Amino acid sequence: MSADKSADIELVEPKITIDDVKRRAEAVKDLAKSEAKRSANELMHERATQVVIVGVVAVATLASFAYFLGARRSRVRLTPPLPPYHCFPPE
Repeated sequence: MSADKSADIELVEPKITIDDVKRRAEAVKDLAKSEAKRSANELMHERATQVVIVGVVAVATLASFAYFLGARRSRVRLTPPLPPYHCFPPE
């Protein structure tokens, strides 16, 4: 008979009340809010990192282009102009 009683006890499930469901729903809601905030912060941090990287690449490109133009210009400036060619000596 003790075997029958233990079998009956194992089959009994705890009762769930409305308050239990409400508490669980609030917990899930809070968890969802915190996860959404965390993922938004991570996304914002990632986006800021991308913007900084693009800015650094743009500045480096502009600096190298300016250096190239300056080097070209100074090369042309340092070359002495050719003297005018005259067929006849000046009188």
